[in-house]
Parts: sequence; structure tokens; C-alpha cells
Amino acid sequence: MGVPSARVGERVDWRHVEIDAVREVAWIEERAVELHRQELIVLEILLQERGRVVGRAELARRAGLRSMSPRQCDKVLFRLRQALGAESIRSVRGRGWMLDGPMRTAGLE
Repeated sequence: MGVPSARVGERVDWRHVEIDAVREVAWIEERAVELHRQELIVLEILLQERGRVVGRAELARRAGLRSMSPRQCDKVLFRLRQALGAESIRSVRGRGWMLDGPMRTAGLE
């Protein structure tokens, strides 16, 4: 299963983070960052749903994390926060998580 992408060949930028879904690579402030596959998938889902709260059940379903315990899902988000910065992913108590800030998309050359 590849990283879900709105459009093949599209690179997505959000704040200081860039994700290339085709190559399954993420950069933070122009430096390549190793993320586990699950973290990369969760990041892209949150990018696709920016400005909207994504609940645990939806995130687990879309990211293929249904077989994981809630604690394991939390660990994926914890590691992602470590890579992006604690302020990058907002927790909305009792509802889920969301990204804040502007995003732009650009076709790959």
C-alpha cells in the first residue's frame, strides 16, 4: 500500500514540511527526514484534511492502522510530532488531531 495522494506526481508543502507522496519522502526545512511509512501516511492524511479535525477511527481506517491499539496509534502521532515540532499537530480533546497553517501544492518537475 502506497502513501495516499490526492494527485499522483504532486508535491505538498505545509509550513516548513514538504512531502513527496510519489517518492515517499518528507523534508523538514529542506532536510530529508526519515519517517516510518505509517507516519508518512498519517502526515499526508492530516495535510489533505488541513483545517479539519481528523478523529482516531477515521485516521486508523485511512492510514491502515486499524490493527493497532489506540496506544500504538498515539505513538505514531507522538513520533510525527517529534519530527515536525510539538506545535505542528493540534490535539482537539475528545475529537482528534489537525494541522494548522497554510499549505500550497506544486506539480513536480
